Amino acid sequence: MSIAAPAAAERDWDHLTALRVVAEAVRIRHADELVFHQRLAKTTRPIEVLALLLCATTASAQDNRGSTPEQRAACAPDAFRLCSSYIPDPTRVEHCLRQNKSDLSDACRSVFEQSGGPVASRGK
Repeated sequence: MSIAAPAAAERDWDHLTALRVVAEAVRIRHADELVFHQRLAKTTRPIEVLALLLCATTASAQDNRGSTPEQRAACAPDAFRLCSSYIPDPTRVEHCLRQNKSDLSDACRSVFEQSGGPVASRGK
């Protein structure tokens, strides 16, 4: 019996050691998952903000402030030629075009002469 007792104690010791190793592995995995989720949260927050800004910018760009496609086509070359520093702000581009009315092409000038022009604030 004296031989069996040390063998049983050794098995118990090996079993206990194995349990400790498994517990340590679980603890390390949990810590790694926690670090992963913290890093993921730090990474996704700026992406969420960027996506929100992109959606807001796209919606604003699609608004077009009440001007028709024909009006935009007639004045686009003049806007690029005379007011490129104000692009993409439609209100400032329109103001610039109005300030440079004498330099506008005939097509764009006729847009501004028709009922006061596109007026950027109409879409609001």
